[in-house]
Amino acid sequence: LEQQLVRPAGIRIIVSSIQVVPDSSGWESWANFPFERKRLLDLIVDNGIEGVIFISGDRHFAELSVLRPEGGYPLYELTSSALNLRHPSGRTGGNRFRIGGPYTRENFGEIRIRWNEEPLIALSIRGLAGEVRLETSFPLAELTSASP
Repeated sequence: LEQQLVRPAGIRIIVSSIQVVPDSSGWESWANFPFERKRLLDLIVDNGIEGVIFISGDRHFAELSVLRPEGGYPLYELTSSALNLRHPSGRTGGNRFRIGGPYTRENFGEIRIRWNEEPLIALSIRGLAGEVRLETSFPLAELTSASP
């Protein structure tokens, strides 16, 4: 992964079966592996690796999260699941980095990238009929170490 992240790219979408950004989900997530999570986040920040977005699942609900690491740029995560089965209890746990959600019905995630003179990224959670349930958008320029 490290070798791929240092290669030139405008956007890097890192897919994880479990959540990366939340640090205390109470369920299976990178928070259960604090040293490995820190190593991944430090790799991104310390090496100025730009354009990273995380997508994840395995929670049986959906949410949008953003981590603002010191010395880095905002790291967004779109968590989407499940398309066919809601979590039976409906419990979502805490997430201090949550910026949208939780949405506890069946859902799917969408990433839209507008590549014109000012590239824009939109992350959304959609219901089964395609309706937007959660959404955030930001300029690609925000995903750089030089962003304010």
